[in-house]
Amino acid sequence: MRPLTVLASGMVTNIGLTGAATRAALRAMVSNFAETRFLNDGAPQVGATVDLRPPYRGLPRLVHLVAPAIQE
Repeated sequence: MRPLTVLASGMVTNIGLTGAATRAALRAMVSNFAETRFLNDGAPQVGATVDLRPPYRGLPRLVHLVAPAIQE
């Protein structure tokens, strides 16, 4: 089996829409997590969302989340 080599990376996260922005936010200890309306055993779940403009929903949202990461 050949070793795995990572040549590039890209990401879209709740704290940055690019890998560089996400890394900068992580270094600055930025967090965008909050309690959601979803419950698990009566306790609110903690989560975060990526704020896209305009606010896409469904499959278009997934496309707008993954395409920039792939391009990066």
